[in-house]
Amino acid sequence: MELGTTASEKTLHIQMLGSFTLCYGEKSLSGDKGKSKQVWNLLEYLLIYRKKEISPEKLMDALWEDEVDNPANALKNLVYRLRAMLKENLGIEKQEYIIFNHGTYAWNNAAPFTLDIDKFEAAWKIAQQPELVIAEKCQHYLEVVSLYKGDFLTHSSYKEWVIPLAVYYQSIYMECVEALSMLLLQQEDYNKCIEICLNAIAIDPLIEKNHELLILALLGAKSNNKALIQYDYVTELFYKEVGVKPSDAITRLYEIIVNKDHNGEKNIELVQTDLREEGQEVGAVCCDYEAFKLVYRINARAAIRSGKSVFIALLSFSKPNGIDFKAKELSETMEKIKEIIKLALRKDDLLSRFSRTQYVVLLSNINFENTEVVLNKLLVKISKACSSKKIMVTGHVQPLEPIELKQTNQQYFGGA
Repeated sequence: MELGTTASEKTLHIQMLGSFTLCYGEKSLSGDKGKSKQVWNLLEYLLIYRKKEISPEKLMDALWEDEVDNPANALKNLVYRLRAMLKENLGIEKQEYIIFNHGTYAWNNAAPFTLDIDKFEAAWKIAQQPELVIAEKCQHYLEVVSLYKGDFLTHSSYKEWVIPLAVYYQSIYMECVEALSMLLLQQEDYNKCIEICLNAIAIDPLIEKNHELLILALLGAKSNNKALIQYDYVTELFYKEVGVKPSDAITRLYEIIVNKDHNGEKNIELVQTDLREEGQEVGAVCCDYEAFKLVYRINARAAIRSGKSVFIALLSFSKPNGIDFKAKELSETMEKIKEIIKLALRKDDLLSRFSRTQYVVLLSNINFENTEVVLNKLLVKISKACSSKKIMVTGHVQPLEPIELKQTNQQYFGGA
């Protein structure tokens, strides 16, 4: 060993969860996908199959979807460039990490290196041992979740050799998040549980169990308002993204939140204060679709007696030529449109997101001619505001159907 170096400095440390990074001593190299794209593809493939010897033909099939001139020579050149990249960027001189033996390529497992996915999987297996006490289980579960910096090879998530492993490692991570959170709740370490759940939700927000555990931790930490905010967030998220309501387990947590926040009897003045709208809100009221349905049904019941005019408007948004919205673009666009609609309507109107690309509006105390005027003004405002993004918008309006009139008609005319 050279003077001034340590054993760790002579070891290649590789991270594949989150960013793809190599560290050797004080030098590091990240897997940006620039001119060296194929070099990094070769490296990730050799690491994924590090316990196997790989034929040149298999490597060529994996690395080049299209035909290339002289693929055998192209592969040799790629291996040369990978070795050169490790040497020039990390200063690796004596160790050979990519070997060619008996007509096959392989990762040199005899060379000193560490790999985060190996440590990740080892810690997970240890944490599952039944003889461990709670403190030891927590220690190993914490190691698992701390190693998970993000999904496996995120920049290559579309590749057939990456997809099953990405699913596998994320499933282990989420399993450990749940197990660790349950242990932390038992130990009343609510702040650590909140941190763990928030990180997991940032990675995949559509796993309900993490929201449930987060709400329980917030309640344990006596952060009832934050628990209610989280409940509202997950409810809206599931309506928007998958068109379903959250599980019964999360719905039951709402009752716990309300009960914790309203201990003891309250008089009518306190109830009125609790119901009162805070601040001077302008424009229409925004709510989730379940609340919208309830208000609609109340208006439908009352319309036959009150005689007031109530209309439903549906606004739909799309891109030209059937192009779909990207996730971030859709979120930003729909939020912008929501603010336009909200400010353009009156305080007694109601607005809700109906689907990924639609809003539904309840218009009260207005005649049909005026609904057409309101709708046209809305379409013009939205079109102007989204002209740079070339958003197409259409709108339809129809009167609310009084529920008793509908039932009466069914009785007279033999409807089902």
